[in-house]
Amino acid sequence: MSDLASSIAQPKKRNSTGKKFRNISLVIALLGLYAIVTGDFTLYHTEPDLVLQRMLSGVLHLDFGRGQELFEAVTYTIAFAVLGVGAAIIPGFILSLCYQFAAIRVICGFGRAVHELFWGLLFLQVFGLSTLTGILAIAVPFSCIFAKVYSEQMAAHSKHCYQPAGDRVSVLVYSRLAASWQALRHYSRYRFECGLRSATLLGFIGLPTIGYALDTALKQQQYDQAMALLFTFYLLSASIRYWLRPMTLPILLFGSLLLLPSTSTLQSSGLWSFISHDLLPYPLQQGISLESLSGTLSWCWTLLESVGFKAIVNTLLLTCAATLASGVLCLLLFPLAASRSKLALIGKPLLVMLRATPELLLVFIVLLITGPSMLPALIALALHNGALLAFLLAKQLDNTPAPPLAISGCNSWGYFWLPKLYGAFLSLLLYRSENILRESAIVGMVGIATLGFYIDSGFEDLQVDVAFFFIIITAGLTLMVDYCSRGIQRYTGIRS
Repeated sequence: MSDLASSIAQPKKRNSTGKKFRNISLVIALLGLYAIVTGDFTLYHTEPDLVLQRMLSGVLHLDFGRGQELFEAVTYTIAFAVLGVGAAIIPGFILSLCYQFAAIRVICGFGRAVHELFWGLLFLQVFGLSTLTGILAIAVPFSCIFAKVYSEQMAAHSKHCYQPAGDRVSVLVYSRLAASWQALRHYSRYRFECGLRSATLLGFIGLPTIGYALDTALKQQQYDQAMALLFTFYLLSASIRYWLRPMTLPILLFGSLLLLPSTSTLQSSGLWSFISHDLLPYPLQQGISLESLSGTLSWCWTLLESVGFKAIVNTLLLTCAATLASGVLCLLLFPLAASRSKLALIGKPLLVMLRATPELLLVFIVLLITGPSMLPALIALALHNGALLAFLLAKQLDNTPAPPLAISGCNSWGYFWLPKLYGAFLSLLLYRSENILRESAIVGMVGIATLGFYIDSGFEDLQVDVAFFFIIITAGLTLMVDYCSRGIQRYTGIRS
């Protein structure tokens, strides 16, 4: 009787992990559904069948064109990726050693919050269409990403490892670095795959990569050439494991330096003038005074009132809708990519193909079918991120023991795998939300009214200050989403 009374007297634990997962899932679902209902996700195109037929005909009749032009596009893409990622590793590692300082975290947070294409557009104003523009566009954000991930990996792997006595360099080399070396190496290799996609995307701003040839072929409706280039890119991505090896790295680095076109010198008034004058709001370019500061506030408000608020809302709506759609697609697709699945031979290549396709390119292709709205961006971002999340979740499924009971099919998915992996799924989805916002911004470069549209328009109109103003807003939104994501992960207990 006393045991019963004591059990009744004890308060029940309300905030269980399951309830927290349910609450967060409901918030993501409600925000996503609200975004889909209120956003412009209309199918405007009147003849999607005709475009699909032409694309299918292009798939069946691939035209690789002139071999020399294709070879140059492929080699330039590899060279930009090799040099860009290679130039980011050492600065990223050095920054990771100082990542405990708030100033370093803020700088790296801003650097990785700005997409590679936006960095490319910024450097394009200073260095023109040069090798340096492409390398820096990849190296700057990637070094900030490396700093964050390297720091987290070294901290995670050095918790329970041997701590030798000695100076800081010895502790770093023989303890932290030795314990996390494999994780750092694997992540650097994965980041090169991302660098290959980024190098391809840089073709959309004029650099001579596969993306430039793809952009030209799609705009001219030469789908046979476009599909051949896309097929070439898939082969390039799938074959990374064979040609990116420790023994081939010196050859790739030296060959990339030789193959890329020569770097141009500084344009206009130089780098310092660009930073101290061109990037400043127009009223401040005339000099700093009380009048110019007041004019700057009016300038900022005018931009926000005219187009800024609408662009911010569209970007956030697309982010919420794409996050929900990516999560749903991940939950549906991840069993197909598991090694024990009967459909793994089809599921794995499909997910690899979708995650390898650069998001902006995928948006451009879907845009030709659905017409100018946020619908093609939603479809493309859901396919790209859903496939990526499903691929990562399938890896965790492969490392999870099979259910003890003889259940299969939908029962095993609903009653065993989904509950078992739901925490990992939420963690991946929340972590990916930061990237989805960055991608939601850059899809504006193909005409969708998100922040990227006004950034691209600012550069086209030679209003660098306007473009940089919207870049800062994009970075701020990205950091805000990252902060919220980390807070939610701590609330649910899936992040310490």
